[in-house]
Amino acid sequence: MTEQTTATASPAASGTAGGTALAAPVVVTTAPVLPRPAATPDTFTFTAPPAARHAPAPVRPAAVRLTWLWTATAVAVGVLTAFFVLIVSGRVVTEGPVVAVLTRTHGIHLGDLLALGLWCAATGALLVNALVTTAAVRGARN
Repeated sequence: MTEQTTATASPAASGTAGGTALAAPVVVTTAPVLPRPAATPDTFTFTAPPAARHAPAPVRPAAVRLTWLWTATAVAVGVLTAFFVLIVSGRVVTEGPVVAVLTRTHGIHLGDLLALGLWCAATGALLVNALVTTAAVRGARN
């Protein structure tokens, strides 16, 4: 509920010299005072929300996992072999001295031996990983 107050202007404030003119009444409206809302506690935290409860993902059979493992290993070895062939067959000025002569125009350079060593290390690591994983999966089945 609002309170209304009526006030009239004084003759001196009306702007006339004699003070004979009356001003229109002024209505002042005041708003009711509302109570302040109660303080609420801050519920924000920096913790993660609880994990949604879903059914666990189905476990693939061991044969499918091993097939993917060996396929990926074969692809990686194939890509490494392609890079090795491109490096060895190319003409690079800094490939070093000839270590072994194969033909009149071809030979094995010192840089080729470095590339061969790196290829063997990478291929060996891929194969050892695949073999150890295969043994672990087959051992877990038994």
